[in-house]
Amino acid sequence: MTAIRSLLRDKSWSERHSHALAGAILLLALIGYLYNLDSWRMYDDEGGYLYAAWRISEGGMPYRDFLTPQAPVFLYIGSAVVKLIGPSAIGLRLVTLGTMLLAAWLFYLVAKDTFNAPIALLSLIVFLTHNNVYFMARFFRSEAYMAFFDLLGLYLGVQFYRRGKPWLAWAAGGAFALAMLCKLFGLLPFAGYMLFLFWNSLRGQGKRQLWQTVRQWVGPAIGFALVLIGVLGPLYAINPNLYDFLVGHHVRQGVGLSWIQVFVNGLNFFWDYVLLWPVYIALAMIGILAAWQRRAAFPLATLFLAQLPTAGAFLFISRFLRPRILIFLAPAGSVLMVLGAAWVAAKLSARLPTRAKPVQMATGLLLAALALYPHVQQDYQISQRQDRDTLPVAQLLSEWVAPDECMLSDYPALNFYAQRKNTYLGAGLSGGAVWGNQIRGYMLARELESQSCPGRRWVIIDVSPATGHTMVGLHDYAWFLEFLPGAGFKVVDDLARDEQLLRVYQAPPRPLLTDIETPLQVDLGENIQLLGYHLTQRTARAGEPLTLTLYWRAKEPIDADYKVFIHVVDSDGVLRAQEDVRPRYGRFPTYLWMPGPVIADEHQLSLPLDLEPGTYALGVGLYPWPDGARMPAVGADGARLQDDWIALPSPVTVR
Repeated sequence: MTAIRSLLRDKSWSERHSHALAGAILLLALIGYLYNLDSWRMYDDEGGYLYAAWRISEGGMPYRDFLTPQAPVFLYIGSAVVKLIGPSAIGLRLVTLGTMLLAAWLFYLVAKDTFNAPIALLSLIVFLTHNNVYFMARFFRSEAYMAFFDLLGLYLGVQFYRRGKPWLAWAAGGAFALAMLCKLFGLLPFAGYMLFLFWNSLRGQGKRQLWQTVRQWVGPAIGFALVLIGVLGPLYAINPNLYDFLVGHHVRQGVGLSWIQVFVNGLNFFWDYVLLWPVYIALAMIGILAAWQRRAAFPLATLFLAQLPTAGAFLFISRFLRPRILIFLAPAGSVLMVLGAAWVAAKLSARLPTRAKPVQMATGLLLAALALYPHVQQDYQISQRQDRDTLPVAQLLSEWVAPDECMLSDYPALNFYAQRKNTYLGAGLSGGAVWGNQIRGYMLARELESQSCPGRRWVIIDVSPATGHTMVGLHDYAWFLEFLPGAGFKVVDDLARDEQLLRVYQAPPRPLLTDIETPLQVDLGENIQLLGYHLTQRTARAGEPLTLTLYWRAKEPIDADYKVFIHVVDSDGVLRAQEDVRPRYGRFPTYLWMPGPVIADEHQLSLPLDLEPGTYALGVGLYPWPDGARMPAVGADGARLQDDWIALPSPVTVR
């Protein structure tokens, strides 16, 4: 432990000039982080966040006007930047990078208050090299903002611990709440801080211990609650489904797994994390022992140790876990890795018959290099990613798609760069939303047929076997592909975007009442109207298909599944041909219809080969499947039609 004591008590030149050294480290990090910052625009998650920030800057409200699983503070910070500088991805990335560097500065201050300048400076280097930190600092993501507010909370919490000013406790709790309002997992550092306060209060006795615990917890808890209620309260008043949007995205993933499966997945996740950076993790674990042994002399060391147990929450969360989720442990991991490297270096150098300090320093540097090499390698790989296709593809889409048209895209980044609106659910498309069944194909179909999509409609699907994972991952993707042609969508082009193959579909505007060739006004039950029809030919030959388009409208949401019947009867009322199918041959069943829009339902009725020449009447109607009893049909005069059979005024002549 000599090495640890030496580092902890060091009052050297680095101690006197630590702020300047920290500033120099941050400046060097800034140069490295800026390298090729705008070279890659194909990061799916960032695309959704860019789109959300742009929509908010245009007056939209998250959760009400477009779906997003992101917490509001992060999005509104992004929208403020867009308001200020315009929809610039590089501008948002620069702000995010600056926010992460500010977080790093706060981390340095906390580490310096906890230990000393050498430990803080070395930990700062490790923190800035950490692959998760580097990655999250280069893209417009919530983690940098979460890290800033969490570290601000820790800094204020340390000042409260040292100075005892109540306002510092309130401010610390408020900062932690803002971290959670940037990313939900920002709650975990707050839990770690409260655990730290609890642990340190255990040094009291009896009632004094209890009072000390309550007193130290109340301030941060009140500050946390006030900020949380102040931000989420108005949003919840506007949209009572706020909890489902923010939390449902996470809890729906893996919803069918048992608790044992979730727990095992969590263990595998942690094991994979260890294998990703084994030397780093090994040194950090040694650092845990070193910090624990010195906790009496440096009680604030438990501030970092208390962060570690909070990661156990991921053993009970069913959502898909990625290494970046543990970015909130990067500050604690960095400090502990430095302590662990110093301890191992001291032990190894003590066994060598030479001057201990140079050997110890060389050994420590070697250990640090081994621990950080995978991080540096991964950082370099990230900086080398290139993308030359996104901007040309977005430019082409902006020329094709009018500003008032819907563009449902696999990648909301394309909507952002093309400055074209996605659908409500399309804005939240992601692998997690699809995997967790938060978004399904029939929901997207319902949107494309709703009044929120006037004008032409566009759908862009990545059909590449190598990269397609959102719409092609829909549980009902096969049905969705059948829906598209039934709704009039046709393939316009296939666009290459690196390995992606973007299939572009386009459909004409939905029909209006004025587009109906033969208007009718028939109510079927309480919820459905037949508005009219279009018969492409009034003269046909036996054996030829007869194209009939029916125009429906739902007055209220429909729960039942109805079939359409189409009858061809002769002058004696004898049924000579018929078709019984769900609307659009099952591609758009009635239980998906939304109130308001006109729904075009095209049918191809085959006339029998032995149908004699003559004039035939057409009749249509609806009946629930599988009940079979026809829906009551009431004409414009209020009278119920005989047999609930709607006679179409246009007869068909067979030659």
